[in-house]
Amino acid sequence: VLVIQEIFGVTDWLRSLCDELAENGVIAIAPDFLNGQKFEDGDAASKAVSAVTQDQVKAVLNATADYALTIPACNGTLAVCGFCRGGGWAFMYANENPKLKATYSFYGAPPQSPDQAGNIRCPVYGFYGENDERVNAMIPKAEELMKAAGKKYEPMIYKGAGHGFMRSGEPANPNTREGDKKARDEAWTRWKTLLKQL
Repeated sequence: VLVIQEIFGVTDWLRSLCDELAENGVIAIAPDFLNGQKFEDGDAASKAVSAVTQDQVKAVLNATADYALTIPACNGTLAVCGFCRGGGWAFMYANENPKLKATYSFYGAPPQSPDQAGNIRCPVYGFYGENDERVNAMIPKAEELMKAAGKKYEPMIYKGAGHGFMRSGEPANPNTREGDKKARDEAWTRWKTLLKQL
């Protein structure tokens, strides 16, 4: 599984998520779109990630996918997931790479025009927080586009959760909200089930 970062870059949280995937028998690779740059705060990282172009995203993900398929333990099944900005990039990459077997978009912007969905060949599973109005407002249009194109899109909205619930719902987070924690637990259960179906 190619794991695409949030807007904050490759953080300790993202690394621990890759470890959790590995504990479940998944090879998880999180490419660093910022080439190891360090930032003083989240705003600086967010600004740098916002400057990454779709062509750069595609090139990095293609190179990462090519590498992943050479890992001796890899069974040849390729999927992508992304969080926040990375969730939108995961959806975009599903439209670009016909080798993907599944896409998991966590609170990322879904496609809003036919050209952003027409080439998708794998099922796309969405994970969204109920209180994430900006992203959720895009879901009905994406459902319409995916249905018209004959593509499988299964968005799930988690009650009481906000944007970023996979990170903010972490048990180690002392400031976690109950809705985010519950959503994280439910999303992990769903995701693990879907991963086993690959």
